[in-house]
Amino acid sequence: MVQQRISPTAVIPRFAEGSVVHLDKKALVVGELLALGNRMRVYAVTEGRDSLVLKEFLGSARIADYELETHQAISDHPFVVTFIGQKTVWQDGGRRALTLMERAPYGDLRDVIRDYGRVRPDIAWLFFDQIVAALGHMHRQGCVHAGVHPRNVFAFSPELCKLGDFGNGHPVFYYDPLAKISREESRDLLGAADTLLFLLLGFMPRENEDFWVAFKKIGGPKEARHFLAEWELEEVMTVDDAIYVRQFYNYDCTTRPIPEAYGPLRTSMEH
Repeated sequence: MVQQRISPTAVIPRFAEGSVVHLDKKALVVGELLALGNRMRVYAVTEGRDSLVLKEFLGSARIADYELETHQAISDHPFVVTFIGQKTVWQDGGRRALTLMERAPYGDLRDVIRDYGRVRPDIAWLFFDQIVAALGHMHRQGCVHAGVHPRNVFAFSPELCKLGDFGNGHPVFYYDPLAKISREESRDLLGAADTLLFLLLGFMPRENEDFWVAFKKIGGPKEARHFLAEWELEEVMTVDDAIYVRQFYNYDCTTRPIPEAYGPLRTSMEH
């Protein structure tokens, strides 16, 4: 008989709304539960007038410790969600690793699209550059995100977004001496391109099969013009924009673009 695994969140009780959690001399009043997974919970908390986020990791110490250490190491970047503090406690029969961080007033980018609709192209490209800059910083620290998606990018204002949620990441494994960046780093940039299209379109590109088939046919100006006209996107993207974004989806990762906002390559700093 196969024993069924039980999620830690099903066993270890959540912090009650209105309860107080003490972390780094802060008394945090627990509010609503913002997100829930098999091994984590995310709470809105307040300290005085400050609205913050408390993330609770349950179960795997390896995954929790990696996310805590990675977030703390890269948090000094303007486009990374600010890490405020952390502690680990044993309570209710389980290990709770807690991370305190700043809270985005507008939620993640899915919330932005749901509440406001697709964003202006100039804002979408600004957010894209900010995500890419955060990834460049992270990669230069020897880490990949491995989960770049609208749900992991948070909107702080119409001019500012920040990358967060580093639990899927791992150290960079550089294995191709001819490539400027590794395949895993390139996948992170592909996630940034997905997020850019999500902001421009209001949906993820692969969610609409007809769109995805048409988009993949872009190979040059002629196909790009036909694509933009067919999908009524002339006011959203230029022909050059469409060709550029399509290149992030090239099968050969060595032919994918590396945006200027990415900054210095990690590999150029290793010599």
